Amino acid sequence: MTITVEIDERVKSRPEYSPVKLDLKQQQQVFISATGNNATLKRMFDDCVTQLGNQRVTWLVVHQDVKRVIAETAADFPLATAVYIAGTEAWMWDVRNALIAEDFAPEQIQMLAPESNARRLFCTHCYTVMEGVTHNPHSCSGCGELLLVRDHFSKLHGAYVGVSINAEDRSEIPATEALV
Repeated sequence: MTITVEIDERVKSRPEYSPVKLDLKQQQQVFISATGNNATLKRMFDDCVTQLGNQRVTWLVVHQDVKRVIAETAADFPLATAVYIAGTEAWMWDVRNALIAEDFAPEQIQMLAPESNARRLFCTHCYTVMEGVTHNPHSCSGCGELLLVRDHFSKLHGAYVGVSINAEDRSEIPATEALV
């Protein structure tokens, strides 16, 4: 069975990731990664070091506890700081939100395209948040509801919305599709 969902093209909530450009006018350049393995971010970092020297360039690898690490390090950066982030989509939005909580302006923060199609999913039925969702539909780990993974994205939660895909007829179970 195929379920067709019509999306109003005027409503844009899925993030778009523009190409990242170095902003060398800023006093400090900060590169943040979850793994330290992103080749594009590393290349940008190396370009910065070549052009500006080591003193104006910082590389941070933040594995976990994003809010704490950002709170501890953000105070060390001058007001004129450019930040570049690479990682999974949900993790990058966690970093972005932590930076904004530390008074960075959204214009100071650039995010590379996510490293995978895995999504953070928010169940609208029980409010469970699930990490690493790669297929649609997805069974909620909280309430068991079979969820349609919508393209509606919450920047606050860094998550996509999941709604019941077969609320009218529980026997209708659509084929599983990979998220893109």
